[in-house]
Amino acid sequence: PTRSRGLGDVYKRQCRVFESDANFILVKFPHHVIPGLKEELVAQGLIVKFFTEPGFVGYARISLGTEEENARLMEAILRAWPALEAEGASGGEVA
Repeated sequence: PTRSRGLGDVYKRQCRVFESDANFILVKFPHHVIPGLKEELVAQGLIVKFFTEPGFVGYARISLGTEEENARLMEAILRAWPALEAEGASGGEVA
């Protein structure tokens, strides 16, 4: 099993998940979803480090927790994704 198991749905949503043996994974999100995704995760009490440093804009460091915590995060991302994609398709704000 991989450390990013359960993130397969994110792959399908134009993200790149980097494999890791550490207690976190690095994910590259499409720029247009980042502002809304950050807002949604914060509203749900989920903290994800979105990088703003040159060369890492669009990347997020996601700490891996318990299976329940990881499932909660994935559910939040997947629940928010359709609206974020629609916003991007309609010319929404780009990070």
